[in-house]
Amino acid sequence: RYFAGCTGKVHGKMIETQGKLSYTIHESNGVCCDVIPWNSPLAMLSWKIAPALAMSNAVVIKTSKSTPLSALRFASLAPGVINIIIGYVHITGDLLARHNRVFKIAFTGSTTVGRLIMKAGAKTNLKKVTLELRGSRIYVQEGIYDQFIEKFKALAAFSTVGNPYDKKKLFYIETGKSEGVTCVLGGNRVGDAGYFIESTIFTDVTPKMKIMQENIIGPVVATSKFKDVDDVIEMAQDTDYGLAAAVFTSSLKRAITVSNRLEAGTCRL
Repeated sequence: RYFAGCTGKVHGKMIETQGKLSYTIHESNGVCCDVIPWNSPLAMLSWKIAPALAMSNAVVIKTSKSTPLSALRFASLAPGVINIIIGYVHITGDLLARHNRVFKIAFTGSTTVGRLIMKAGAKTNLKKVTLELRGSRIYVQEGIYDQFIEKFKALAAFSTVGNPYDKKKLFYIETGKSEGVTCVLGGNRVGDAGYFIESTIFTDVTPKMKIMQENIIGPVVATSKFKDVDDVIEMAQDTDYGLAAAVFTSSLKRAITVSNRLEAGTCRL
């Protein structure tokens, strides 16, 4: 609804100068290429497509090989301006690196691939690149830490086991164990077919550990204690990731103060 409303509000601006006519106009990029992951495929598709279409761009969507169907159905409702690419595609090859008719790239995924996309865009026609890269961790005030872990364990124990399609999550779990963290729930493979993983909660995690610094898109959560606001801000900023954050507190003043200090693209209160 927001971006649909924007379609009638695209206008230029007159710039005050000394006796000269000076103005700006907003123009479309032309062709935008969006690369979306497997999780929340329809929501991701909408977030990428809506602003591009609102500004009169054509869109090329590269879906995850695991979740292409919702994108195909969506595109069938608007033929021509939305184009879907599915299957195994070398996104740093023909699609991006040598395609000079693509002017804007929006990517959601791993940091490693994000760097490749940024490099590919720079090598051709200096494509505009928007990257959505992330990490996952929970910081809990030390006074309620033990109580939080017990309630979190009880909730996580009832979650449904899913299939992440690969064994990278198992690598992170084993890495965490080798670094000396405490696994208070799960941490094991389920069955012998595929790579199903138990809901897993780690405690005694320090800021520099791999499972605290890197993103684990799976049922694995790393938790750490903090003393006060300054302490948690310092820990939260000690990472290369800054996609999104959430602040849980009973104090609105504290929520606003913390969210303003966090270097994150989006902060939920």
